[in-house]
Amino acid sequence: MTQDAAVTALLAEGEHTHAYANGFCTECGEAQADYVKPGTDGYYALKDGHDLLWWAKAVVAQTPNASARLVSDIDMSGITMTPIGISSDKPFQGTFDGQGHTISHLEMSGENNVGLFGYVTGGAYVKNFIVDATSSISGGSYCGVIGGSVGYGSVNIECIGMEGTVTATSINAGGIFGCCLDGCAILISDSYVTGKVTGGGESAAIAGWVGGAATLSNLWSCAEVEGLSGEEYLYRGGTRSMENCFAVSGSQGSVITREQLASGELTYRLNKGVVENPVWRQTLGSDDYPSLDKSHGIVFSMAADEYSSLASDKDVPAMASACQQSAADYCGSTIAEQALLDAYLAQAEALSDCQDVAEFCAAYTQMQAALKDIEASAAVYARYMARCAEIKNYLASNPQLQGDGVDALNTYLEGEVAPGKDWPLGGYVYLTEKHVATAAQVEEEMARLEHAFNTALAGAYAAGQDITNLLTNPDLTQQPAWAGWDGVHGTGLGASATKDGQEYTAAESWEKAMDMHQTITGLRQGYYLVSMNGAYRHRNDPYSNTYSAQLYAGDNCVFLPTVYETRISADEAEDDVNCNISGAGAIDLPIYANGGTTSDEAPIAYALHGIPGMAYAIASGRAQNSIVAYVGEDRQLTLGIRLPDNGSSGNWLGFGNFHLTYCGDESTTFAADALAQALAGQTSRARTILDIYKPDAVTPEVAPNYPAAIREALRQAVDEAAQATSVAEKARCVARYSQLFDQINEARTAYLSLFNTAGLLESAGTVLKDSLTAAQYEEMMSISKQLYDAYADGTYSAQEAAHPGLLDSEVIRQYIPEIDANGVIHVASVRNMVFFSAYVNSGKTSAKARLEADIQGVTSGMALKDFRGTLDGAYHTITLNIDHPEPKAGLVEVLGGTVKNLYLEGTITTADKYAGSVAGTTGNSKATIQNVVSRVNIISTVEGDGTHGGLVGCADTDVAIRNSAYAGTLSGEKTNCCGGFVGWINAHADIENCLQVADVTTDATGGHTWARNPGNMTLAGSYYLNAHGAVSGTQVTKERLASGEVCYLLNGESAKSASWYQTLGIDALPVPDPSHKRVGITYEGAYTNDESKFAVEHTGTKDDPYVLATVADLERMRSKMRLGQITYFVLNNDIDMSSISSWIPVNGYGNSYNGREWQAWIDLDGKGHVLRNLKSTGNGYD
Repeated sequence: MTQDAAVTALLAEGEHTHAYANGFCTECGEAQADYVKPGTDGYYALKDGHDLLWWAKAVVAQTPNASARLVSDIDMSGITMTPIGISSDKPFQGTFDGQGHTISHLEMSGENNVGLFGYVTGGAYVKNFIVDATSSISGGSYCGVIGGSVGYGSVNIECIGMEGTVTATSINAGGIFGCCLDGCAILISDSYVTGKVTGGGESAAIAGWVGGAATLSNLWSCAEVEGLSGEEYLYRGGTRSMENCFAVSGSQGSVITREQLASGELTYRLNKGVVENPVWRQTLGSDDYPSLDKSHGIVFSMAADEYSSLASDKDVPAMASACQQSAADYCGSTIAEQALLDAYLAQAEALSDCQDVAEFCAAYTQMQAALKDIEASAAVYARYMARCAEIKNYLASNPQLQGDGVDALNTYLEGEVAPGKDWPLGGYVYLTEKHVATAAQVEEEMARLEHAFNTALAGAYAAGQDITNLLTNPDLTQQPAWAGWDGVHGTGLGASATKDGQEYTAAESWEKAMDMHQTITGLRQGYYLVSMNGAYRHRNDPYSNTYSAQLYAGDNCVFLPTVYETRISADEAEDDVNCNISGAGAIDLPIYANGGTTSDEAPIAYALHGIPGMAYAIASGRAQNSIVAYVGEDRQLTLGIRLPDNGSSGNWLGFGNFHLTYCGDESTTFAADALAQALAGQTSRARTILDIYKPDAVTPEVAPNYPAAIREALRQAVDEAAQATSVAEKARCVARYSQLFDQINEARTAYLSLFNTAGLLESAGTVLKDSLTAAQYEEMMSISKQLYDAYADGTYSAQEAAHPGLLDSEVIRQYIPEIDANGVIHVASVRNMVFFSAYVNSGKTSAKARLEADIQGVTSGMALKDFRGTLDGAYHTITLNIDHPEPKAGLVEVLGGTVKNLYLEGTITTADKYAGSVAGTTGNSKATIQNVVSRVNIISTVEGDGTHGGLVGCADTDVAIRNSAYAGTLSGEKTNCCGGFVGWINAHADIENCLQVADVTTDATGGHTWARNPGNMTLAGSYYLNAHGAVSGTQVTKERLASGEVCYLLNGESAKSASWYQTLGIDALPVPDPSHKRVGITYEGAYTNDESKFAVEHTGTKDDPYVLATVADLERMRSKMRLGQITYFVLNNDIDMSSISSWIPVNGYGNSYNGREWQAWIDLDGKGHVLRNLKSTGNGYD
């Protein structure tokens, strides 16, 4: 039924003859059906207040998505207006365009949702009108030009001015918008409020409540507001973004003054400098504030804090003259490329030729574009001049610096140096006076200058001089993070503390080995002191005295002190000054008198814990370290900080504030003092190791032992350091300590391996006792004891501990796999697997293992019964031959640990429930299956409920399955109730980026393609080939698998950070194995391993839109849309969509993505291309 027909039918119900005036019957008030007719575009043209009232009552009340335009200013005097969108049942969702007109004498009152628009909802677009100062809106709650919104979708409000009063006796008064009652995304732009807004509470100038997903831009208000919530003057609620908003008070947006309103500054800022067809106008001298009226003047910036306006063609010559003077003043005081300045002045002179406002604005816009080039050039020149000033001041402050390089620099900076071979652009004076160089050329000049400066310093600095400036990023503040530092960096960076105006930045490494260093070349020969702040915490124990981290320079090093050694007493501790007791991030750890982690008594000290605390420690001079190195004829020095992989979890290293000082040769007191300083630190560490450090024989990771020979050598080194007097003797002592510290780190790692090997042999003798002869058993246990004794007594060297000769035994070679310092068992044979199984099943459930070869013939007797450790297959294959008539058949019977990077093949035969190729069940703790491909054939003779799964039979604890595939078979003629991945979920299963391509031929009754009890499953980014019972995920074909498309999809439509790989033409399926090839997509939509043909991957921003070339690209638009943002797309090809029978709108309300797709928006640039054969059907919001 058409809109007119609806009204006619409504009127036909009456029996009397209607007498119409102004669109309504004078007797019964019914609306006249044909009072205003819509145009050919469906819009109603409203010329006065009666039209507006009629449209609200007769049209919108029946057809909420109707649209209208004002064709003149509207005077509502004597008219009792009904809100447009009278109820929440029929909210307005059409377009209302005021076309810049003004509504006056509008008086509205009611209970709730009072406004020209009472209720709006998704799809509503209200724009382009002003409600003037003669108008008033009043009610109980939710009052404004738009009372509020209901439902969902986007509500666009644009170019609205409210100059009248809004009053809500209760809550949520807002000049423009009252309250978002449900989940609409409110977008308000280019609007203002100058009248008075009064609310009982929870009110604001623009909006009383915008919900949680608003986008606000180019708004301002100078309104008087009563009922504010704190400093929330402009709006209340949450925003996706707020840009370029201004207010006379409050904490939102930029605060402006009444003077800025009148001067034109606000108008200019609202327009962001745009003068061609700007939204905001203001005739300066007449208008007190910005206007949306296009008849008012366009505002120009003439100079800093100086503005002018252009309102008519007759004013163009005067404006041209003013701009020319402004340009001349600017160019006369700006140092930038002269050619750019000349071109800008020529453009300014051409303004005199402009005949009208439009022509002038177009010419001025071109000038503004040229001005940006000048500003960019000026910025480069300014950086150049600032750097020259820094170098000049540095040289002036260090008169002891002498040499040809320094003289040449001073001549360059102050003399009349014309362009030549050494300085192609001339010296500083010539370059800045002429400024003919381009920005790129000045950048090159700065590189030449830095090289000359560094070269001059390398031959000019004096003994005792701080030359930290030769380091790159010594304070760790430069971007990108870790700039200038090579090797393996830390895990965190950026917290800072300030003292005496100096900011100090800290960094950390947490549970990560690192070696962060840089090399300085061209140095003078002599001694150099490297210093920094840092401390180490072993196994997260604030009381530990185990060292590991080192500061090093050249071949010399020193252990960093522990956080216990660098603790600060409670009496000295000042929170947020020299420690972090209660601030942001990881707070410092309390130290108690009883040595525990908690105590009823107050802490006696605090130990460093995280980056903020480290920053405070640096600022207050705590945890200082230093080392000295000699630079010889190669004139280079490598310095840095390192933390070896010592096999311990919970290790923390905090550091920052690197410094470098030149100390001269052996004849200077600086060298002697620096060596004494370094020796003092090394000796302190050595005494701790000798006198306090106690190797742990029960948990060696806490404090590993090391050779007694090194201990004795360290005692001798302490004695020698105490006797050293000359520079040469001290230097030898520093070098000897450094050698011993490195040996200690190396030896402790070897001794950890020794201890683990002894334990492994002890366990092996126990678990394999029945498989060994008495002599073999006694030999194995004897070797174990000898290794324990060697560990405890320190009789082995590091090399002997790493490779004990006692292991060269036949019985050990046959049965015992290698175990490394981290306790990882390296399984390289079936016998090794027999041992590993027996080891785990003897109670070592948290064991860690790594495959070093494919393992054939793993039987049911070798299954891991209760496994909570980690098995890393290293992409090798285990072939199963398991015949297990009891429950829980699988490689693991009960999995509470991790199985990863593994191929499984072979057969499992079971006569009971809960079979899975990886695990029969999960239990005890969370299980993880990652990068596993199972091609195992599971054969069930169970009659009825089998509860088998391709990977796991039953998940009794949470399980995470990622980047894994089941490609075997699951069969059983009389078996039902099976799942493609998991037979049943009692806890929760996260299945992410997985592939189910198995042939499941059990009875589909009660079955599921992925996992039974799917309410406990989260399935994401996963694909299946054949359905079995209930279905989730996305189905694919063999052709799509073979083509590489599914591999590309599993990687999130990216080839950058691949988890799945496929060598096309060889691999029928993708695999999570990096030994295969990456798959990318070409611009033509084909999948390939040829990385030279990969299409450039984009980010979907305005500057880097996603490229759409195929139907598949169009279908994937949904997955790329970002919630609450605009995602940008561009076509680069014509696309035939005939393969899609019915296209589903990308942000249809009824087909929401992630539950809220209507809060995601797209910008699609077709670039002139064609979408052919598009077919789409829908209803309601779709």
